[in-house]
Order: sequence, then structure tokens, then C-alpha cells
Amino acid sequence: MEFLIEHHAALYGYFARAAIVAAGEEGRRAMAEATCLYGQQRGRRMALRAVRDGAQLDMNSYLLYGEWADKEGKNISQPLSVSPHYTTATTHCGWCEAWEKLGLLEYAKLYCQYVDENLVRGFAPALHLGIEGVLSAGADHCHFVWYGADLSGEAMADFARRKTQMGEQNQRDFLYHTAHLYRALTDTLRTQLPQCADSVIATAEQDFAGQYGPAALAAVQTAAIQDFSAI
Repeated sequence: MEFLIEHHAALYGYFARAAIVAAGEEGRRAMAEATCLYGQQRGRRMALRAVRDGAQLDMNSYLLYGEWADKEGKNISQPLSVSPHYTTATTHCGWCEAWEKLGLLEYAKLYCQYVDENLVRGFAPALHLGIEGVLSAGADHCHFVWYGADLSGEAMADFARRKTQMGEQNQRDFLYHTAHLYRALTDTLRTQLPQCADSVIATAEQDFAGQYGPAALAAVQTAAIQDFSAI
């Protein structure tokens, strides 16, 4: 089966609901920590690829080395400005769409609080992403300011040229991303919620398998047995 944004979103939402229902604020804190870990690990992989290619660890490179592409067209974004800092507005999000569909938004919005800033931090701690609003918290768009990314004039043409040259070589499919998320969540919950982690994980797994089938859960579990720090 093909894994999509919805599978990734649903897995997070089911884990967040199970953790918060079982452990309240402790569960919320554990999910926050797991989300930070996941984001920073992804960011570090991006940085390793940039260093491999001799690229600077700046915000333009961060935007170039993203690990996924929206092949489904679930996300609608547009630039608000290209200079002095690239600024974007996302008016539709595949993750929010999935969470609303599955009744998970109230729990899963934790993801939006932590993942993007930690992706940037994992890529290069000196960089800063400004988050002025997010859809999952009730804003009418996700408003991101990519400080240090100036895509005016020739910079935009160079960015587009480099992105075309890269193609899909740095991207990973959503089975990989869902498995990485599963690994970060289960590892962190077992450390942070030892008294109820097994129950939380079992509940989330049951919910995911109930929605997408036991084969989908098995695929995630199998793919999760790899080194997500490696490129």
C-alpha cells in the first residue's frame, strides 16, 4: 500500500490522544518531547546531506533539503514576501485535514507547536523560524517567516535551478516518515511514561490498525527498525 500524509498525521493523532487521555499533562509533555526529537532528527539528516554536497547550513539550504514533497496537492501555500526574509502563508494543510476528519485535531495540534522549529534547530541551531500563526490553533493560515532566506531576484532563479537538479534524491516516502515518527514516539513514551507507555502504545496501534488495517501497522513497525540518524 502507498502511505500518504494522512497516515503520518493519523499516527501522530492517535498517539497524542492515547497519551493525553492516559496521562494528562504528563502525556502532553511526553508527546511534546517526542515531537522535538522527531523534528531535530529530521533536521540533522537534512544538514548531513547539505554538508555532503558542500552547501552552507543557511535558511536557503534548509528550504532546499526538505525530505518530502506534497505529491497529493494537500497543502496550499503562497509567498507573502521574498525579501528581506522569505515569508509564506499556508491556507490548507493535509495534516489538519486528516486530524479534523478523524476527530483528532484537539490532541494532534501539539505537532504544530513543536515540529517546525525543531526541524530548523536540528538543521542548524543558529537559524530562526518565525511562526506567527498556525491553522491548527485557529489561525486562518500558517504564517512562517524564514529568517535569513532572501529569495529575491537571482537568488530565486538559483534556488529553482538547484531544486530541479536535486530532483527527488533527498526525499523520503511517507512510509519512511511514518515509521520514523512511530520510532520517536515509542522510544520517548517508554522513557517518559514508563508506568503507562505500553498501554498508550497499544491503544494508538489498535486505533491506527482499525483505521488502515493490520498490514499498515505491520509495515510501519517493520520500517521503524532502522537508523533514522543515517542518510
